[in-house]
Amino acid sequence: MIKQIIFANDGSYELSGDVNLKTVAALYNDSVNLFKLKKEIVINLLKLGSFDSAIISLILSWVRLAKKQSSQDIVFKNMPEKLHFLIEEYRLNEVIKRV
Repeated sequence: MIKQIIFANDGSYELSGDVNLKTVAALYNDSVNLFKLKKEIVINLLKLGSFDSAIISLILSWVRLAKKQSSQDIVFKNMPEKLHFLIEEYRLNEVIKRV
């Protein structure tokens, strides 16, 4: 499955495809310019394909990027249960916000 992050019609971003060690760097690089000048960053994970623990690095990088570029929090919606479990296992509930 092709990975991508795109700007959606509802003003959020959609992450689709697989996230792993092979795709995580390209996903981050693709997102850097997308997040500039955004007041609120919402990432919809509904179309997320398979993923491994590399997604945690991507999400934490996005949290840092959002704070650096716009001083805003980044929020994730439609998070898969497996990812929710990883976030709890790494004790990142306070850092990674979900709706």
